[in-house]
Amino acid sequence: MAVADIVSYIRANEGLYPREALVMRLHEAGYPDSEIHEAFTALSAAAFPNPAPASRGVLYLLGRAIMYLVLIVFGVVVVVGIIIANIF
Repeated sequence: MAVADIVSYIRANEGLYPREALVMRLHEAGYPDSEIHEAFTALSAAAFPNPAPASRGVLYLLGRAIMYLVLIVFGVVVVVGIIIANIF
């Protein structure tokens, strides 16, 4: 339960004081280093959730864009080849 209290205290004051000041206050209140470290670990894990995967719409559009890019490059190569063949 002490870790939950520490997490609540940190969340309430993290925008007001630097981390060192918060840790110093928690030490003065009698919390051990292990609980303080555990609370900061819990906060850092909660602050960076797993990113959401790209939606199918984005993947579809990306695939189409790559396909058109490949077709354009192929077309340019064919046209340049025809031009070079007619010159020589």
